[in-house]
Amino acid sequence: MEENIRAAAASSRYGYADTKASYERNTKNSLYTQAIAMAIVLSDRDVALKPETSGVVIQTSADKSGIDLLYSVKVTISSVAAQYGYFDGSAFAKKRLELTENINGKEKALDCASRPGRYSIARFGDAICSAAQLYTCGTPFDGIEQNMVSSGIYGNYACTGSYFCEHAEKDGSQSCCAAFGGSWDKIDVCANPDCTEIREEYECRGGA
Repeated sequence: MEENIRAAAASSRYGYADTKASYERNTKNSLYTQAIAMAIVLSDRDVALKPETSGVVIQTSADKSGIDLLYSVKVTISSVAAQYGYFDGSAFAKKRLELTENINGKEKALDCASRPGRYSIARFGDAICSAAQLYTCGTPFDGIEQNMVSSGIYGNYACTGSYFCEHAEKDGSQSCCAAFGGSWDKIDVCANPDCTEIREEYECRGGA
């Protein structure tokens, strides 16, 4: 069972559409389901396996190179036929022999070196993998420390203070324009082909 649980954890990759909450919830349920499936396969007339609990938490890798998955699954192994006698305080009783196994481990859920791009921890786009490092934009995350930033340009992304915007988005967003060091300027444009009417618009000028 331990080998199957570890394999299931190793295959649980942190995706672009995940958040910390959704990933932890889904992975916890997945590992528990895997434990149940293996318990059914391994149980027989002599031994019964029963998954009790599963736990999952994610944190920044120690070298800030991605996200680590820490997991635990508790399984009770009990004899079906074998019992032992004991005195419960008032009379002799019998109970099945039981053993509790805790399966714990750590796997790499996100490797920034091989999967660069924009991710979400607490909200959309508040994390990126850039130059093989994990950064968050204004979002605390266990172990992130100095890689939690409030501004700055990181490759194709810039931190607005609450999320990372992509370079291609700066012409449509004042906050994104400012994050890339541009100015959000008002301009006059023709409202019709003959330019007999003028309307005001904004465009991002300058910056990275």
